[in-house]
Amino acid sequence: MANTGGQSNLRQLVAELQKVHTSGDYDRAVKTAAKIIRSFPKENYAYKCKLVGLIQMGKLDEATAFIEETPVAKIGNVAFENAYILYRRNETEKALDMLQKADQSDPGVIELKAQLLFRMERYQEAKELLIQILKSSSDDNDFLRRANLITVESLLEASGVQSEPQSDLDGFEQMYNVACHLIEKEEYEKALKLLDKAVVLCKKTLTENGDPEEDIDEELAIIKVQKGFVLQKLGKNDEALKIYSAVYDKNPSDTNAKATLLNNLPTTRRDVVVKDARLKIKTAAQLDKTKLSKRQQRVLLFNTALINLLSNQREPCKKILAELQTKFGKLNEAVLVETALFVRQKDIQSALATLSKADDTSEAHLLKAQILINSGQVEEGIQVLQKLPDQLKYAPAIVSLIVGLRQVQNNEQVILKTIEEAESYWSKQKNSKTHQVLLVKGAHIYSLYGKHDKAIGFLEKAYAADSENPVVICRLIKAYGIVGNPKAEKLMEKLKPSGSEGAVNVDELEENDWVIYGQKYKKKEGNKKDEIEDTEIVTGKLRKRKRKRKVVLPKNYDPNVPPDPERWLPKSERTAFKKKLNKKFKDKDIGRGTQGAANDAMAEKMDYSHDSPGQPHSSPAVSSPKPAEGPRQKGPAGKAKKKQNKKRF
Repeated sequence: MANTGGQSNLRQLVAELQKVHTSGDYDRAVKTAAKIIRSFPKENYAYKCKLVGLIQMGKLDEATAFIEETPVAKIGNVAFENAYILYRRNETEKALDMLQKADQSDPGVIELKAQLLFRMERYQEAKELLIQILKSSSDDNDFLRRANLITVESLLEASGVQSEPQSDLDGFEQMYNVACHLIEKEEYEKALKLLDKAVVLCKKTLTENGDPEEDIDEELAIIKVQKGFVLQKLGKNDEALKIYSAVYDKNPSDTNAKATLLNNLPTTRRDVVVKDARLKIKTAAQLDKTKLSKRQQRVLLFNTALINLLSNQREPCKKILAELQTKFGKLNEAVLVETALFVRQKDIQSALATLSKADDTSEAHLLKAQILINSGQVEEGIQVLQKLPDQLKYAPAIVSLIVGLRQVQNNEQVILKTIEEAESYWSKQKNSKTHQVLLVKGAHIYSLYGKHDKAIGFLEKAYAADSENPVVICRLIKAYGIVGNPKAEKLMEKLKPSGSEGAVNVDELEENDWVIYGQKYKKKEGNKKDEIEDTEIVTGKLRKRKRKRKVVLPKNYDPNVPPDPERWLPKSERTAFKKKLNKKFKDKDIGRGTQGAANDAMAEKMDYSHDSPGQPHSSPAVSSPKPAEGPRQKGPAGKAKKKQNKKRF
């Protein structure tokens, strides 16, 4: 009876385990498996169920401990689960070694192996395994496997293994990955159209699934960032900046999207702000590098070195370059940056020695030529420029540089030979615009050295290619005029205005001043202020302008008191002006003149001997004479000066 009850209980636990497996409630599945293990230890499948539940819940340490403490006889072969735990911990090589112990024919093992090879950037092997899975099995995850296959093909395209992008796409993931493939093939217009479709389909699909707005924005972030990159490649930096800024404001959590965004955002501006770029690159360097490809890590590290170079941080730049070489080996771009670092330190010999380690590329030759020319070794620099490929050597900018350097040396023969070689090369190419530019510049050089026939020949070729170019026409007329060629008069007819003379009012043009002073002063049609009849001017019927500005009066203004008539005179010319004397001249009149002298009238008044004895003696009333009122006393009565207490230190 007890045995029957135990079997019934076991059936209930197994049924519950199946139920939670269907619902995805892994916490409950782990608890149910633990009950089976305790009550029925011989049921070995319960051990595997508990292990899978722990892995699905992300409890990797507990899962590892459970594998170690459980006998192999009960838990069975767990090489696949062990490899998956190592894969989740980013221990890729250990995971691949562990996976060799599992059943190699199991589709799960093959798929995990493909993921490991993809992470190790062994894309060709991963592609073969994905094709094998798609052929051998079919389930609901086939569209994701196909999306992964397209991703592998795009990365192989980037490494040089060419393949055609897939068609008949299903889902926005596949559209996005095919767009990445087209980007690697530099077919940016097609990639842009496909990314626009992916954005629309992504919004529609996730909205129908009932996903929240935040999750939709997360999915759209990587697609929009890739679209911004394509717009940059097409030269539409302003549109790319708008997309980058919109995604940056929402702060996406996807590491790839964030790293690409922080790396590309500073480059969309015409003038790169070094401080802002340094902050963004620093933020990108702090992201989880295990989720980035080696290519992305290399680019971020190189850009960090470049920003340090531009901000003149030499020691950090050296450390980053050393780290770059240690992790990824010799990189030609890193050698060029190190060379530029020595140039900034004005160590030309070390710069040239470092540059000799670089690959034989056009960038290395151009940098070497720049260093040599700037250091005064002009001839050596020109010889380096001569080693460039013909397409670059005969480019108008390089030709202009060589001609300018040779003009300093006054080497006419070499200059004319350089012009002839460049014109001969571009005449065989299909790029007519470059040939046109070179013909015009070459004609100018020939004119400088008096070779007018050669100049005319160059200009005639340019005129034959573009007969409506006014610059070419004017220069050709001038060249014809110098040698007295009658073709100049016929050619001048092309520069005459095509409009009829009757439509032009000559008198109006002569009277208007805008011809002299510019369009700013041109009389506008329909302007009522300027349409004034002569009769109004003669009869004085013009309307007076209203004064918009209020009259500002002094604060102490009194309308009953007439204003001072001297208010417009300078202070020094006013009657009340009091000139200040220098202190050393203030006592200049003291002690001068006659001392104690008196006139006769005053002497009589002071002589008391003439007084009659009958009259009582009375002392004369002595009144102090008033001095004449001078200009100092006529000044206005000002306020009494306050007595200032001078503080002495």
